[in-house]
Amino acid sequence: MADESVETAAADDDQQTDEHGLGKAAVRDVPTDKLNDDTTFMFRAELRTGPLKKSMEANGLIVPVIVRSWGRTRPKYQLISGFRRVAAAKELGWETIPALVYRDLDDDAAYRASVLENARRKTYSDIDRAHVLKRWQDGGRTREDAADLLGLTRRQATNIYSLLELPEPLQKLLDAGEAYFKTTHALVLLQMARRYGREEIDFLGYAQLVNSEKLSVAQLKRRLKKDLEADAPEKKLTLLNEDATDFEKGEVRLSPVKFKVSELSDAERARLRGELRQLLDLLQ
Repeated sequence: MADESVETAAADDDQQTDEHGLGKAAVRDVPTDKLNDDTTFMFRAELRTGPLKKSMEANGLIVPVIVRSWGRTRPKYQLISGFRRVAAAKELGWETIPALVYRDLDDDAAYRASVLENARRKTYSDIDRAHVLKRWQDGGRTREDAADLLGLTRRQATNIYSLLELPEPLQKLLDAGEAYFKTTHALVLLQMARRYGREEIDFLGYAQLVNSEKLSVAQLKRRLKKDLEADAPEKKLTLLNEDATDFEKGEVRLSPVKFKVSELSDAERARLRGELRQLLDLLQ
């Protein structure tokens, strides 16, 4: 209780700021052992601290973390933004960390503060953004609202959200951001999986191929089409004019086709369902 009283008394002397438009926040050094383990506002897939820890060790912490407190009734601080920075600080053995301390910040404002702070600093990977979109929806908010906070168009948000359909090892590869395989390559794999059937795509195998041969997105698409149509060279039933359709640009041309549903093969049904899913995703 003694140190809590000291902190409460010292709050009036702290510098005040309204940097995030959330009202006044006290700028002070917060004991790392008083940050609770709540991860409500952590949207990252993984907390990678390597380069950040080296920077903090050499230069200190340039951007304070964001926390909220409820005064004497709940003395521990809840971390709103800065989970990597706090993890790095603890690994370095820091007893305190610079923080913007907000009093009685409501949940909605805290969600927005967490997303905006990281979005402005451009520290989110596309996998992190996908988790933001999912957590935002799971919390009863709209994906469009989260997309606006992240500065994404509706189509970009749909594409990024779809990355959560990837196998976990591939998500980790994208999140690390160190491979030649990028989000645009992943979106091509997902596009082809919807068109030809997910069981036909060796996601990890093609990611390794992209990395080893430094394939461009166009080269990957050509390779996939060649491989997936190798066993069926005859023209496949399709709703899309593939030569004039580019989902990345949002351009679609439909082919004039006629078919009897009862006579479709399982492969044709899967292909048509995949193409319809692509169209629905684009129209969201």
